[in-house]
Amino acid sequence: MKAVIIDDEKDAIKSLSIIINEYCEGVELIGTANSALSGIKLINELSPDLVLLDVEMPGGTGFDLLEGTANRDFLVIFTTAYEHYSIRAI
Repeated sequence: MKAVIIDDEKDAIKSLSIIINEYCEGVELIGTANSALSGIKLINELSPDLVLLDVEMPGGTGFDLLEGTANRDFLVIFTTAYEHYSIRAI
């Protein structure tokens, strides 16, 4: 399974990368992005199977990213620190 991380926090990307590499056998991290816009470009270029997605980012939210992605044939795991997004994420 090919995965990408989209998050504006460098430490979050680093932590998620470590978790994937250490504990997620069969998951290959193929790229990262730090905004909704760069995330859309990354998804379109790499066609991941899984997107680990932050909600609050500069220039748009993770929800904006999903709305701006033409081909949504990937799984999403939201990685936000804000619990008030949980219902919308579900």
